[in-house]
Amino acid sequence: MLADLHQLDRKYEGLRVRSREGEGRLLASLESKGQQTPLIVVSSRDDGSRLVVIDGFKRVRAAQRLGWDQLDCTLWTVSEADALLQLHCLQQPRERSALEDGYLLRRLLDEHRLSQAEIARRLGRTRSWASRRLGLVVELPGWLQERIRQGELSCHAAARYLAPLARANKEHAELLAAHLAGMKITSRELADLYVAWKRGGDEERLTVVTRPELVLEARRSHRSPLTDEGADSELVRSLIMAGSLLQRSSRLLSQLPATKLTQCTRELLRLRWRQVEGTIALLNKQLEEALHEGPGSGDEKVDSEVG
Repeated sequence: MLADLHQLDRKYEGLRVRSREGEGRLLASLESKGQQTPLIVVSSRDDGSRLVVIDGFKRVRAAQRLGWDQLDCTLWTVSEADALLQLHCLQQPRERSALEDGYLLRRLLDEHRLSQAEIARRLGRTRSWASRRLGLVVELPGWLQERIRQGELSCHAAARYLAPLARANKEHAELLAAHLAGMKITSRELADLYVAWKRGGDEERLTVVTRPELVLEARRSHRSPLTDEGADSELVRSLIMAGSLLQRSSRLLSQLPATKLTQCTRELLRLRWRQVEGTIALLNKQLEEALHEGPGSGDEKVDSEVG
């Protein structure tokens, strides 16, 4: 059956997590091949003229972007709760995240008044499975769930790394999530960032949450050919972070008119900068000594083996 888009009620759209790449592929497919799979809908219990979408939310959004007026639908003659449960049973586990399972359970509990035991039984799951899924919905902060819903972060990575970070420091977790928006980051890379934050001091932690790309670049350099020549990843990462912090200090200083600096602040800046200069001078000396001892330093035996 064909249904007008204005007839479709997408009240359950929030149960599914978006995938930006998936939406792009579907849009291209609809534009070139047309609709291949119908939506699954049921009649609205509140308004008989409307159809509640159970499956096919991406297709509806893509159709709207393409300016379509209608979509093909398959009408299931069951209740909304039964349709949601049946769809879950038909889907493969890999088609849903644990958080999406939790959203479904919460909706069935709150809106359709099903018991947790009944839901678990009808899904062929245990009550402990249902409890873990519901716990995930409760545990993850609302702002983090929204980023997962929008496809900016994977549920697994967010639950395993950003959730514990949010419990330890909510501001830093929000900063990191904001800076990760738009970045194609893997679960392993997010794990690297979380470990770097846990092990770092105050300045290192600030760099992790405001400049995560620098930390990840340091991690990648650890896997580069330089590591075969004895370069230490921790040293490389520290130098990258130090450069980032110095650049940040320069920007802050350029934004602060000199006339607004109090005498106390001026003295403090002079003191701190002398300490930084001393550290830089010492580090410069150490680096020069270390860099002059590697391959190509004039050692005839080493040089003769290269090439």
